[in-house]
Amino acid sequence: MRSGRWKLVVESRYRSSINSFEQSDYYGPNGLLFGLQTDPSERYSYTREHPEIAQRLNEELTQARKVFGAAKLPEMWNPQ
Repeated sequence: MRSGRWKLVVESRYRSSINSFEQSDYYGPNGLLFGLQTDPSERYSYTREHPEIAQRLNEELTQARKVFGAAKLPEMWNPQ
């Protein structure tokens, strides 16, 4: 989910990506919040510093999923 300079990642398991956040609970309840202007490589999560932004983006993402009927496609994710 992107909004201005912020990008919220709630889960990332694309086949082509290397997940540097290996801990299963790392995403926590609010996901990872990246500041794209200051950290375009997405190496640092600002979720702890800006929990209100992460929560707002999570709420917007949840609402968008309902409005658009979005769902994860199984073929987009690595098998567990």
